[in-house]
Amino acid sequence: MAVAHVGPAAASAVHAAGGHHSHMPVYLFNMAALMYLTAMEIGLVSLHMPIEVTLFILLIVGAVKVWLIAMLFMHLRWDHKVLRKTALVPAFFVLVMFLGIGFTPDGAVDSIARMCGF
Repeated sequence: MAVAHVGPAAASAVHAAGGHHSHMPVYLFNMAALMYLTAMEIGLVSLHMPIEVTLFILLIVGAVKVWLIAMLFMHLRWDHKVLRKTALVPAFFVLVMFLGIGFTPDGAVDSIARMCGF
């Protein structure tokens, strides 16, 4: 599919005719959502729930915040679906790393240094 490029004169005509719309409501919504989620995280930590439950909820809230930031500031919201799916590839590897670190028993990496001669 070919993308049509509009010259500066035509772009000015579109803007003059009211064809441009403000992204300010999107930015304000994103700011409000990030502030609310941050306040929620702070409040959650002060509830003194079991650490496993707290961490699970914090990871979910953090993932939502990452998604909001990526969609807006990385312009994924306006990009083609293929580019959005491409951004999920590093997310998969981050998930694998978190799971690998999370399920590694204490002291498991101590023998690695010894095996390498350190």
